[in-house]
Amino acid sequence: MDFSFLGFGLAPHLHESALEASRRPNKKSSESLHPSKAFTHRAVTAVTGCNSLNVQSRREKTRSLLFYYVTRTRADSAPQKMREEEEEKETKRRRATRRTVGVEGGGTTFVVALSEDGEWTKIKERFEIPTTSAEETLGKVKEILDQLYPFDALGISCFGPLELNRTKEKYGYITTTPKLRWKDTNILGILAGKDTKWKDVPIGFDTDVNAPAVAEFAYHNDNLTTNTTNDEKKEKDEKIESCAYITVGTGIGVGLVINGKPVHGLLHPEAGHISNTPDKWQFPKPTTTEENKSDDDKNITYDHFEGTCPFHGSACVEGMASSVALAKRANCTLEELKLLSDDDVIWEKCAHHLGGLCATLLLVASPEKIVLSGGVMRRTVLFPKIREKVYELLGGYIGVDRVQSKEGLEKLIGPSRWGDTAGIIGSLYLGEMAYLQN
Repeated sequence: MDFSFLGFGLAPHLHESALEASRRPNKKSSESLHPSKAFTHRAVTAVTGCNSLNVQSRREKTRSLLFYYVTRTRADSAPQKMREEEEEKETKRRRATRRTVGVEGGGTTFVVALSEDGEWTKIKERFEIPTTSAEETLGKVKEILDQLYPFDALGISCFGPLELNRTKEKYGYITTTPKLRWKDTNILGILAGKDTKWKDVPIGFDTDVNAPAVAEFAYHNDNLTTNTTNDEKKEKDEKIESCAYITVGTGIGVGLVINGKPVHGLLHPEAGHISNTPDKWQFPKPTTTEENKSDDDKNITYDHFEGTCPFHGSACVEGMASSVALAKRANCTLEELKLLSDDDVIWEKCAHHLGGLCATLLLVASPEKIVLSGGVMRRTVLFPKIREKVYELLGGYIGVDRVQSKEGLEKLIGPSRWGDTAGIIGSLYLGEMAYLQN
């Protein structure tokens, strides 16, 4: 039998004494009592130390213990009650505030974030989940969404390829990705399916590069934001109709906005896998005569690098300029790649392929702004190198000020205003647009 209610807050040995006393007879104090009363008397005696049959004394001590127990019980229940009141207050606040949640699915990390009252560039809460298997990762994402609910809109962006055609059976799926554990994953159905509490909220869905592309486009044109600095306002006065967003990390992806809308079409842009001309460090030029070799060529060490793309080898930009490719070519780890100096030749090699990508986009899609982001682009020395390569490759063919001068190229090609958070802000923007369009 448990007597903890009588000895609440007392040393454990007193509880044991009470139990022990209840099991042995106390001839002096319980001979004349009814068995049930004698039992209670012996327990109280053990705790209170009252060994006589003085009823008044025993009652007073028992009353004191019971008062102590009731007081402590109420005190212990107070924090629980306060927690419940706080939870109820937070739920009411959430329902009174317009809340947008974004999910960015990256090859290394999934990010979940919250914004409020239409301020999609301001993150209130942020969570990161390492990308492992689809089942494990998406399960953790759903747990966070459950914690954040209620919310009014959800934006989801993810690595691809994705099926974005709503009329197709596999709409919302990751399809032929090289990430084998994610192939044919119904990411939209898992994160916003009929089994979720938020199944009826407006949902925006696109690639992890189209999402920041439309966000950069919208912010540049000042569609949703107002309080800007003079420098930003000067830039925003020049409205644009097109924008390209390039992310350079473990893979390379390109998002495109043309005539104010993200490009989908047959699938969606996969310009990270376009063919590119080899750089001068890969192979010797076709001619091997000394007189045809330039001075620069004489000091080159050819590495015959075969690239890392599982589909195209060295024949695409991702196979030559992703962080994985750069580390392998430099014969180092990804962590060691971050420690290489700005003068290392690996950045010249990288700029050749990224510059070629930008030049091709300008010739094919004619974007008015090209934004580069991702882990590799933290190496800011790449920006001037890429611009120089674009100028060299175009050879003066496009007679537009933005590609004919250093100042124009700096305005045309630059970093994301949001740095490494561009992807998740793009997801929040998808959610915001879904809410407004709904």
